[in-house]
Amino acid sequence: MQILCGTAAVMWEHSVGYTDKDLFISCASGNEEECLLGEIEMKKLLSMLLVLIMVFSLVACGANKTSFTVIATDLDGKETTFEIKTDAATVGEALVEEGLIKGHDTEYGLYVDEVNGIALDWDKDGKYWAFYINGEYAQTGVDTTNVEDGAVYTFKPE
Repeated sequence: MQILCGTAAVMWEHSVGYTDKDLFISCASGNEEECLLGEIEMKKLLSMLLVLIMVFSLVACGANKTSFTVIATDLDGKETTFEIKTDAATVGEALVEEGLIKGHDTEYGLYVDEVNGIALDWDKDGKYWAFYINGEYAQTGVDTTNVEDGAVYTFKPE
């Protein structure tokens, strides 16, 4: 930002996204000291405006997040609960982003190989990660299940 006295020109350089806009503010008295005070006040005002815009942007970004619970049951039956806040469309996308699950793509969708750091392999262990939605065995895969606010998703070794 650049402010010049006389006809104080405020040049918006990358601060609020304006690059070619010039605002002209005249220094009415022509007094250099008054003009400098005006420049300082203008800088304060513009700084406060920029801070407010950033705060409202952050609040707006957080407002669109969906919250849900994930329960991961280990091989000993111990449950670990996670609270997830996401803007992802599917449960699988959200949990992969969080690093809570890992898997590989199959013709049927994402096959979950690992939950909360515990890997299961049907060919070796005879176990797989069962996926439950609100206590019911899921009829959809984790990568095709849309995120539902307040839902409880559970993974159990079976």
